Amino acid sequence: MNRQQILPERPGIREQKRQYILNTVQREALALFAKRGYHAVTVEHIAKTTGISRSTIFRHFANKEAIVLYDSLDSPLADTFRHQPASMTTVEALRATLKEAFSKAQMADNETHRQREVLIHDIPELRAARLNELASNIDAFAALIAERTSKTPDDLKVRTLASALTGIAIGIFLDDKAQADNFKRFDAALAGLESSLRV
Repeated sequence: MNRQQILPERPGIREQKRQYILNTVQREALALFAKRGYHAVTVEHIAKTTGISRSTIFRHFANKEAIVLYDSLDSPLADTFRHQPASMTTVEALRATLKEAFSKAQMADNETHRQREVLIHDIPELRAARLNELASNIDAFAALIAERTSKTPDDLKVRTLASALTGIAIGIFLDDKAQADNFKRFDAALAGLESSLRV
């Protein structure tokens, strides 16, 4: 096996530039929100601070809410789930995926993550937007589960599991306990699902 087969494929220049813009805009915007307040900061302020034009920011983010809600782990999560061993059940694969994501998150920019979560919980419109975003994940979960199990996204078991996962995520978000416990709580809930809903 050659070296190219062992190493993961690196993102292309365009994708690296896109990730740089997404991460830079979010990081600097969160710092501005913490300093001046969410409602006092405009996209124009963010553009001036980052040196990234307003039009470029709007090409990547639909609005100011989207800047806060963006999660850099979303795409890697789906890819990590797809690469879990076929011998695992769907829930086992999900638990392994979340464990890996949690380990990476601990090594990432924790201050950015903390600022983001505080804002989402404190600002009513961001809280509502996050709930809508979580509720819309049923279809995304169903598509990933169907892909792994060779079932269709509208299969009853697939939809049931996707709905259960969404419900768990919403329940944890609505609980105001310390965010640091979220991974353990999600994993414990998945362990409970594993014994009753095998897909």
